[in-house]
Amino acid sequence: MYYHIPEAIDNIAKWYDALPTFDKSAAYQWKDLSTETNKQVERLLKLYPVEILRVTGQPYADIDEIQADVERGQLQVTTDHSEHPVWTEEENFNFRIWHDLTHYEILADFSYLGEVKVYRKQVAHLFAHTSLPIASIRHALFTEVIGQAASAIVNKKFNAQK
Repeated sequence: MYYHIPEAIDNIAKWYDALPTFDKSAAYQWKDLSTETNKQVERLLKLYPVEILRVTGQPYADIDEIQADVERGQLQVTTDHSEHPVWTEEENFNFRIWHDLTHYEILADFSYLGEVKVYRKQVAHLFAHTSLPIASIRHALFTEVIGQAASAIVNKKFNAQK
């Protein structure tokens, strides 16, 4: 499947929606991704020293708003929909920091293709900065970014995280 082609979005959403909410055999992938997320957040906060603000709701309508906020020295990160079958709320929140700072880093919008760009950049972060097994982390990352985005866009709502 060519996930980077917008026409693939329906198939990816169906794939994501059909996944079990929790797969014990895959949980280690999310634990590895959480470990890596902490390293990426630490690294990015050195590059972009911002105050992280916990908020409810979606704080940004577009990438210009994130860019303006980061340039003011802050980043708002939502705590909505933080229930996750593997991660704690804090682990999920940290992933969102990495993800949102990556949106800022490459000025990617919130469209499906914007999410594809952010996913690719996060994979590049992994190749450049991790010693963990990338194959398993990449699967979890794909599910978290591409799968969730496709599902949310197609279903017009944020479904349960998997």
